[in-house]
Amino acid sequence: MGDLAQSEIRAMTQACANAKGLNMAQGVCDTPVPPIVLEGAERAIRDGYNVYTRFDGLPELRQAIADKLAHYNG
Repeated sequence: MGDLAQSEIRAMTQACANAKGLNMAQGVCDTPVPPIVLEGAERAIRDGYNVYTRFDGLPELRQAIADKLAHYNG
C-alpha cells in the first residue's frame, strides 16, 4: 500500500489545514453551527423540504438573487 499516491482532494485538504483555512469541500467543518441555522434546518425538514429543488432553482430565490444583484450592481 505504500506505493499509492495521495489523492488530489486529500492534498487540497492538507493545504487548507496548513493555511489554517476553513475546509468546506467535503462536508468537513469543525465550527459550531449557529442556532438559527439548526432551527432553519429542522423547520425545513418538518415542512418537507428534504429533496433537491428544481434544476433551475426556486422562483422566489431566483427573484431574491436578481433583486440583490440589481440593487448592488445596478
